[in-house]
Amino acid sequence: MPQTEIPSSEALLDDLAHWVRQETPTTHPEMVNRLMDLAAADLAAAGAELTRIPGRDGFADTLIARTPARTTGTDDRCVLIAGHLDTVWPPGTLDSMPYWVDGGKAHGPGIFDMKAGSFVATRVLCALLRQGIATPRPITLLLTPDEEVGSPTSREHIE
Repeated sequence: MPQTEIPSSEALLDDLAHWVRQETPTTHPEMVNRLMDLAAADLAAAGAELTRIPGRDGFADTLIARTPARTTGTDDRCVLIAGHLDTVWPPGTLDSMPYWVDGGKAHGPGIFDMKAGSFVATRVLCALLRQGIATPRPITLLLTPDEEVGSPTSREHIE
């Protein structure tokens, strides 16, 4: 299996800190879309095929990123990675609960559910694309804006 270059832990934590410091309350689409913009820019720069579905009903956009069909297998199914960028935390939470690292653990609003997972998925997909690593199946990354309230506008894309 091909190996990919892995950034240092410090570099990854610096990038993760930037994501966590973006407050993304579900009911503030402009705030969620700022983080969606960051993810989309990174994925586009790496060469992902992007589909951005405009938000509606008071929610932010949904982002679908796909790897090109350069795979090592003949199976037409894809690998789906799903994540969300919205959090339950209201604007201003970072003032009382800032991002911080204690030993081997990073803390901050939304970091465990689900910013760290969405961040890692985005970084892995970008690394695969930048390094031209073929995968057994195409990969699709779905980032949604409304999971914390039951995915009312992204459900159709999830299904």
